[in-house]
Amino acid sequence: MRPLNLVMQAFGPYSTRQELDFTKLGDRRFFLIHGPTGSGKTSILDAMCFALYGEMSGSGRDGDRMKCQYAAKDLAMEVTFEFSVGSSVYKVTRSPAQKVEKNGKEREINPKAELLTRRNGQWEALESGDRKVRERVEDILGFRVEQFKQVALIPQGEFRKLLTSNSRDREDILQTLLRVEGFKQIEETLKRKAKALEEGLRRISEARDIILDEAKSKSLEELQGRLAAHREELQALDKQTTQARLLLEQQRAATAQGRKATALLQEHTAAQNDMAAITGKREEVKELKAALGRANAAAALVDIEESARKRKAELVMAQEELERLVKALLAWEIARDTAAQALSIEKGREAERKAVEEEIFR
Repeated sequence: MRPLNLVMQAFGPYSTRQELDFTKLGDRRFFLIHGPTGSGKTSILDAMCFALYGEMSGSGRDGDRMKCQYAAKDLAMEVTFEFSVGSSVYKVTRSPAQKVEKNGKEREINPKAELLTRRNGQWEALESGDRKVRERVEDILGFRVEQFKQVALIPQGEFRKLLTSNSRDREDILQTLLRVEGFKQIEETLKRKAKALEEGLRRISEARDIILDEAKSKSLEELQGRLAAHREELQALDKQTTQARLLLEQQRAATAQGRKATALLQEHTAAQNDMAAITGKREEVKELKAALGRANAAAALVDIEESARKRKAELVMAQEELERLVKALLAWEIARDTAAQALSIEKGREAERKAVEEEIFR
């Protein structure tokens, strides 16, 4: 903030209107306000602080009681302060509730506070009212009234307040001066993250303790050792399971072969039965041949033609039956040889099947 113009009317020791034009100092940023005791040096700082915040710069003075007792009764106390912040120019006017006399009559004047800004050479209203003007000034300057008194204005006899402020107040002042709000936010964010990490670590520790308690282990190393042992046991069981599956497959294959051998054996038995039946019919064939011979012999004694015709028919039938039996005999002999060969092979595998069964049920 840079002061530009200060107008004090009936304020403090100034009974009339007093104007201080700081622009006459030009680019000088360092100047001295001096004078004898009681000449009104502190009142200049009081007027600035009163215009901005409605309070005096030092303790023991009340803004509402700063009206000069030597001022004319019809002259109201009022302070107008122009200042700049960066490239922006502002003007604040403030007066307390007070009584003035007009035409021999005393009347009450309400307090007034008004903040203006200059744009394009014209004054434009920003805020009005004591509270709104104070809050807007705090936003513009970045200081609360207590910080403004301790940093921007240090009246005589009160410099030690900055030095004797408690650590919390000094921290607030320095944070405001150095504009460390961003760093403060980073610090708060890091604190929150650290707290969250600590909470996460605590939960992990609690979960670990619960797991160790359920596992009846005293430490993580002990639990890891037990897990490694269980993994080895599981691998051994997997290997045994794999071997059992292989043996089971072998047993299934052997069972299938046994069933096939049983079927062949049954076929062999059936073929033997058929062979026995065909062998039994050989006698019938002989008898048929003998009957055929007798029929041929008798044909000469009876009606040769009729007898020959009948015997010929019988001979044809006997011949067909004989051919059928011969074919069946040949088929049975082939089946017998095949079954005998399969039975011989399966008997050779009997020892192998017994070895597999002993391995499975061992």
